[in-house]
Amino acid sequence: MRSKRIALGVAVACGFLLLGCGQTDIDKNRAQARQRWDQSRAEMVTKLAEGSYQRGEFGRANEHVAELIRAGVTYAPAHVLAARLAAQRGDLDKARERAVRLSPHEAKYVLAETELLVAQGKGDEAAKDLCEAVKRTPGRAELHSALGDVLSMLKLHGEAVGSYRAAMHLKPDLPGAKERLARALFRSGAYAEAEPLLAELAGAEPEFVSRWVRLMRADCLLAMGRAPEARTIYEAHRLLAPKTAAPLIGLAKCDILENHLALAGDRLEVVLAIQPQDPEAHALMGYVRVATGRPGEALAHLRLALDNPDCQGRRTVEQLLAQAEKVVTEF
Repeated sequence: MRSKRIALGVAVACGFLLLGCGQTDIDKNRAQARQRWDQSRAEMVTKLAEGSYQRGEFGRANEHVAELIRAGVTYAPAHVLAARLAAQRGDLDKARERAVRLSPHEAKYVLAETELLVAQGKGDEAAKDLCEAVKRTPGRAELHSALGDVLSMLKLHGEAVGSYRAAMHLKPDLPGAKERLARALFRSGAYAEAEPLLAELAGAEPEFVSRWVRLMRADCLLAMGRAPEARTIYEAHRLLAPKTAAPLIGLAKCDILENHLALAGDRLEVVLAIQPQDPEAHALMGYVRVATGRPGEALAHLRLALDNPDCQGRRTVEQLLAQAEKVVTEF
């Protein structure tokens, strides 16, 4: 009898234990489900915020992110976007505070910190931090890509090419990787390498999407001495957008190479009516005026080109200005 009571007691105890384990499992499953829901919600709200941010709707983006921050969400991209928004408002201290909530060993933290340094005009420091991060975690494609972006901003395009190549090697489908590499190759003067990559990109996108790609490819073709092919692309874009400066500038460069200086001058006058401060148009017009024996008229164009910090080929423009000034002085 006693053993029956003991057996019954053991059975009851086991039953309670099993019930307890069942309740524990239920609680655990609930917690996991809540965690998955919080993660999904954070991803959804952050995507909405990022969409608003990209459209320039910073107030709406901030509302979405603030909701997550108030809820204590630890989703890293939300904090990165919060940092961007704070930097956009000029509140760099607040941006840094939000970014620091991420682990300093995570790539996303490094990227957030980099954005803040860039916003403060500390590009060199941002590049240094990214170089160190790449050494610590060389397998992170986004770090290599971000380093390429900062190096490009610092106009170190040749070095940026190496970073973009590393990013593409690690993650061939990294969004925007080919576009970044193509730009860096073009700006570093590696036209022969940039052109086929740009041709591939142009073929993969509708024409209205890849406009800049096609125009950059035309610039590569022109630099490689393939003016007729470049002219075809420029002309196609001129027909699509007759009041746009870029294809007209490209056609003017083709005209200059083919010694149609009067036609080039006419095109550049149209460009300067559309974009009066365009440094490339002023530099080219300066060349046309010098080449057609009107150095006095060239001076103003060349000086306006040099006054613009975005002036490309600055040394060449300076030499042309010195030549024009010398001719004008002698007369």
